[in-house]
Amino acid sequence: MFRKFILAALVVTSAAFAQVGVGVRAASNVGTLYGDDVKNTSWNVGFNAGVAVKFDVLPIISIISGLEVDLRRIPEKYKRVEEYDGKDLGLEDVGVFSIDWDVEEDLTMWYLDIPVFARFNFIPMFHFDFGAYFAFNLSSNIHYKQVASYDVSSASDSGDVDISKEVKTFDAGLLAGAGVSILPGMLDIDFRLTLGFAGVDLAGKNDEAVWVNHLRMQLGATFWFM
Repeated sequence: MFRKFILAALVVTSAAFAQVGVGVRAASNVGTLYGDDVKNTSWNVGFNAGVAVKFDVLPIISIISGLEVDLRRIPEKYKRVEEYDGKDLGLEDVGVFSIDWDVEEDLTMWYLDIPVFARFNFIPMFHFDFGAYFAFNLSSNIHYKQVASYDVSSASDSGDVDISKEVKTFDAGLLAGAGVSILPGMLDIDFRLTLGFAGVDLAGKNDEAVWVNHLRMQLGATFWFM
Protein backbone atom coordinates (compact mmCIF):
# COMPACT_ATOMS: atom_id res chain seq x y z
CA MET A 1 0.00 0.00 0.00
CA PHE A 2 2.80 2.37 0.91
CA ARG A 3 4.60 1.60 -2.36
CA LYS A 4 1.43 2.37 -4.32
CA PHE A 5 1.12 5.70 -2.49
CA ILE A 6 4.74 6.62 -3.29
CA LEU A 7 4.26 5.59 -6.93
CA ALA A 8 1.09 7.66 -7.21
CA ALA A 9 2.85 10.69 -5.67
CA LEU A 10 5.71 10.35 -8.15
CA VAL A 11 3.29 10.17 -11.06
CA VAL A 12 1.40 13.27 -9.89
CA THR A 13 4.65 15.18 -9.28
CA SER A 14 6.02 14.24 -12.70
CA ALA A 15 2.79 15.32 -14.35
CA ALA A 16 2.87 18.65 -12.53
CA PHE A 17 6.46 19.35 -13.56
CA ALA A 18 5.60 18.32 -17.12
CA GLN A 19 3.13 21.24 -17.21
CA VAL A 20 5.72 23.84 -16.24
CA GLY A 21 8.22 25.37 -18.66
CA VAL A 22 11.21 27.59 -17.88
CA GLY A 23 13.04 29.72 -20.42
CA VAL A 24 15.07 32.84 -21.15
CA ARG A 25 13.81 35.79 -23.15
CA ALA A 26 15.47 38.68 -24.95
CA ALA A 27 13.73 41.44 -26.88
CA SER A 28 14.35 44.74 -28.59
CA ASN A 29 11.82 47.44 -27.84
CA VAL A 30 10.93 50.87 -29.13
CA GLY A 31 9.08 53.17 -26.79
CA THR A 32 7.79 56.62 -26.10
CA LEU A 33 5.52 58.45 -23.67
CA TYR A 34 1.88 59.46 -24.06
CA GLY A 35 -0.49 61.62 -22.02
CA ASP A 36 -1.83 65.13 -21.66
CA ASP A 37 1.56 66.48 -20.57
CA VAL A 38 3.47 64.90 -23.47
CA LYS A 39 4.36 67.38 -26.22
CA ASN A 40 7.69 66.78 -27.94
CA THR A 41 8.73 63.20 -27.22
CA SER A 42 9.55 60.69 -29.94
CA TRP A 43 10.53 57.01 -30.13
CA ASN A 44 13.81 55.38 -29.18
CA VAL A 45 15.26 51.87 -28.89
CA GLY A 46 15.76 49.86 -25.69
CA PHE A 47 15.79 46.18 -24.74
CA ASN A 48 14.38 43.53 -22.39
CA ALA A 49 16.13 40.45 -21.02
CA GLY A 50 15.19 37.93 -18.35
CA VAL A 51 13.60 34.62 -17.47
CA ALA A 52 10.12 33.28 -18.21
CA VAL A 53 7.93 30.62 -16.61
CA LYS A 54 5.02 28.92 -18.40
CA PHE A 55 2.18 26.98 -16.79
CA ASP A 56 0.09 24.88 -19.19
CA VAL A 57 -3.51 25.12 -17.94
CA LEU A 58 -5.16 23.50 -20.96
CA PRO A 59 -3.76 22.15 -24.23
CA ILE A 60 -4.50 25.52 -25.87
CA ILE A 61 -4.10 27.88 -22.88
CA SER A 62 -0.99 28.72 -20.83
CA ILE A 63 -0.24 31.26 -18.12
CA ILE A 64 3.15 32.94 -18.54
CA SER A 65 5.06 35.16 -16.15
CA GLY A 66 8.66 36.16 -15.70
CA LEU A 67 11.20 38.65 -14.46
CA GLU A 68 12.92 40.99 -16.92
CA VAL A 69 15.34 43.90 -16.86
CA ASP A 70 13.90 46.60 -19.09
CA LEU A 71 15.77 49.57 -20.61
CA ARG A 72 13.45 52.36 -21.76
CA ARG A 73 14.80 55.36 -23.66
CA ILE A 74 12.72 58.37 -24.69
CA PRO A 75 14.13 61.40 -26.56
CA GLU A 76 12.63 64.87 -26.51
CA LYS A 77 13.39 68.04 -28.45
CA TYR A 78 11.97 71.47 -27.76
CA LYS A 79 12.72 75.19 -27.72
CA ARG A 80 12.94 77.25 -24.56
CA VAL A 81 12.95 81.06 -24.37
CA GLU A 82 14.65 82.74 -21.42
CA GLU A 83 14.74 86.41 -20.59
CA TYR A 84 17.78 88.10 -19.08
CA ASP A 85 18.34 91.51 -17.57
CA GLY A 86 21.54 93.12 -18.82
CA LYS A 87 22.04 94.79 -15.45
CA ASP A 88 22.32 91.40 -13.75
CA LEU A 89 25.05 90.48 -16.21
CA GLY A 90 26.96 93.74 -15.92
CA LEU A 91 25.63 94.99 -19.27
CA GLU A 92 24.10 98.30 -18.27
CA ASP A 93 23.29 99.45 -21.80
CA VAL A 94 21.64 96.22 -22.98
CA GLY A 95 18.48 96.11 -20.87
CA VAL A 96 16.18 93.10 -20.96
CA PHE A 97 16.76 90.61 -23.77
CA SER A 98 15.70 87.04 -24.57
CA ILE A 99 17.60 84.02 -25.82
CA ASP A 100 16.16 80.99 -27.65
CA TRP A 101 17.55 77.66 -26.49
CA ASP A 102 17.34 74.49 -28.62
CA VAL A 103 17.12 71.65 -26.12
CA GLU A 104 17.64 67.92 -26.68
CA GLU A 105 16.97 65.48 -23.84
CA ASP A 106 17.38 61.71 -23.68
CA LEU A 107 15.46 60.08 -20.83
CA THR A 108 16.98 56.72 -19.83
CA MET A 109 15.02 54.53 -17.41
CA TRP A 110 15.79 51.07 -16.03
CA TYR A 111 12.88 48.95 -14.84
CA LEU A 112 12.35 45.50 -13.36
CA ASP A 113 9.33 44.07 -15.21
CA ILE A 114 6.96 41.29 -14.13
CA PRO A 115 4.68 40.33 -17.04
CA VAL A 116 1.65 38.11 -16.31
CA PHE A 117 -0.49 37.04 -19.23
CA ALA A 118 -2.50 34.24 -20.80
CA ARG A 119 -1.31 32.61 -24.02
CA PHE A 120 -3.88 31.14 -26.39
CA ASN A 121 -2.79 28.55 -28.98
CA PHE A 122 -5.94 28.34 -31.09
CA ILE A 123 -3.92 27.76 -34.26
CA PRO A 124 -0.99 25.28 -34.37
CA MET A 125 2.38 27.06 -34.09
CA PHE A 126 0.72 30.48 -33.59
CA HIS A 127 -0.21 32.09 -30.29
CA PHE A 128 -1.94 35.20 -28.96
CA ASP A 129 -1.11 36.86 -25.63
CA PHE A 130 -3.18 39.09 -23.38
CA GLY A 131 -2.55 40.23 -19.83
CA ALA A 132 -0.73 42.86 -17.79
CA TYR A 133 2.71 43.91 -16.64
CA PHE A 134 3.96 45.33 -13.36
CA ALA A 135 7.25 47.23 -13.21
CA PHE A 136 9.50 48.87 -10.64
CA ASN A 137 11.81 51.73 -11.53
CA LEU A 138 15.46 51.03 -10.71
CA SER A 139 16.99 54.27 -11.97
CA SER A 140 16.16 57.25 -14.18
CA ASN A 141 18.52 59.73 -15.80
CA ILE A 142 18.22 62.64 -18.22
CA HIS A 143 21.09 63.55 -20.52
CA TYR A 144 20.57 67.02 -21.94
CA LYS A 145 22.23 69.26 -24.50
CA GLN A 146 21.16 72.81 -25.15
CA VAL A 147 22.43 75.36 -27.64
CA ALA A 148 21.61 79.06 -27.80
CA SER A 149 22.34 81.56 -30.56
CA TYR A 150 22.13 85.33 -30.23
CA ASP A 151 23.52 88.03 -32.48
CA VAL A 152 26.92 86.75 -33.64
CA SER A 153 27.57 84.60 -30.56
CA SER A 154 26.42 81.23 -29.35
CA ALA A 155 26.50 79.19 -26.15
CA SER A 156 26.03 75.51 -25.34
CA ASP A 157 25.60 73.37 -22.27
CA SER A 158 25.23 69.64 -21.60
CA GLY A 159 25.13 67.28 -18.68
CA ASP A 160 23.30 64.52 -16.84
CA VAL A 161 20.59 64.78 -14.19
CA ASP A 162 19.64 61.86 -11.96
CA ILE A 163 15.86 61.91 -11.39
CA SER A 164 15.57 58.46 -9.79
CA LYS A 165 14.22 59.88 -6.52
CA GLU A 166 11.67 62.02 -8.33
CA VAL A 167 10.14 59.38 -10.61
CA LYS A 168 7.27 57.25 -9.36
CA THR A 169 8.63 53.80 -8.52
CA PHE A 170 5.67 51.68 -9.65
CA ASP A 171 4.40 51.28 -13.20
CA ALA A 172 1.73 48.95 -14.59
CA GLY A 173 -0.20 48.48 -17.80
CA LEU A 174 -1.84 46.20 -20.32
CA LEU A 175 0.02 43.71 -22.51
CA ALA A 176 -1.12 42.21 -25.80
CA GLY A 177 0.75 40.36 -28.50
CA ALA A 178 1.08 37.51 -30.95
CA GLY A 179 3.80 35.16 -32.06
CA VAL A 180 4.92 31.96 -33.70
CA SER A 181 6.73 28.86 -32.44
CA ILE A 182 9.72 28.35 -34.71
CA LEU A 183 10.65 25.19 -32.82
CA PRO A 184 7.47 24.09 -30.97
CA GLY A 185 8.14 23.82 -27.28
CA MET A 186 11.65 25.28 -27.61
CA LEU A 187 11.79 28.62 -29.47
CA ASP A 188 9.08 31.29 -29.69
CA ILE A 189 9.20 34.57 -31.59
CA ASP A 190 6.71 37.16 -30.39
CA PHE A 191 5.56 40.75 -30.82
CA ARG A 192 4.16 42.59 -27.78
CA LEU A 193 2.48 45.93 -27.28
CA THR A 194 2.47 47.35 -23.74
CA LEU A 195 0.29 50.28 -22.75
CA GLY A 196 1.02 51.83 -19.35
CA PHE A 197 -1.76 53.32 -17.25
CA ALA A 198 -0.26 53.77 -13.76
CA GLY A 199 1.19 57.19 -14.60
CA VAL A 200 4.75 58.39 -14.09
CA ASP A 201 5.41 61.81 -12.55
CA LEU A 202 8.57 63.26 -14.12
CA ALA A 203 8.42 66.64 -12.39
CA GLY A 204 9.38 65.66 -8.88
CA LYS A 205 7.67 65.96 -5.52
CA ASN A 206 8.17 69.70 -5.14
CA ASP A 207 6.99 70.73 -8.61
CA GLU A 208 3.71 70.65 -10.46
CA ALA A 209 3.06 67.07 -11.55
CA VAL A 210 3.91 66.02 -15.11
CA TRP A 211 1.95 62.82 -15.62
CA VAL A 212 2.90 60.55 -18.51
CA ASN A 213 2.51 56.88 -19.42
CA HIS A 214 4.76 54.43 -21.23
CA LEU A 215 3.93 53.04 -24.67
CA ARG A 216 6.25 50.33 -25.99
CA MET A 217 6.48 47.72 -28.74
CA GLN A 218 8.69 44.66 -28.35
CA LEU A 219 10.03 42.06 -30.75
CA GLY A 220 11.61 39.18 -28.88
CA ALA A 221 12.48 35.52 -28.65
CA THR A 222 12.04 32.99 -25.84
CA PHE A 223 14.09 29.83 -25.58
CA TRP A 224 12.43 27.18 -23.41
CA PHE A 225 15.09 24.88 -21.96
CA MET A 226 12.85 23.10 -19.43
